[in-house]
Amino acid sequence: MCKQHLRMDEITLQRSYYAQTALHYDEAHVSASEPEHDCALDLLSGIARSRGFQSFLDVGSGTGRGILLLQKQFPEAEIVGIEPVAELRMIGHQKGIAPSRLIDGDATRITFKMGHSTAFWHSG
Repeated sequence: MCKQHLRMDEITLQRSYYAQTALHYDEAHVSASEPEHDCALDLLSGIARSRGFQSFLDVGSGTGRGILLLQKQFPEAEIVGIEPVAELRMIGHQKGIAPSRLIDGDATRITFKMGHSTAFWHSG
């Protein structure tokens, strides 16, 4: 079996897992006892504020938790998240993230136009 075929099977398996567990994603992946996501977002926010970032790209947004936090802290910024799993995006949209802000996307094919003041992150 070639490496490309194995890689696609791994991607399919991962996306299938997240699609099946989407309803419990936040409770399974965000915990007060494991604050690394909050620490990463706090660090990103501090750097973004000190550098004057005006746009953010969240690669692998999940249900959009990072997008929501940054929208509160940077209300004038352009914030877009890409997430390949439709079920996770749907939950993000239900949380109030506009479909134009949480879009179908894949880290291997990013088409987001980034300026010199764009921060992009993945904290999963």
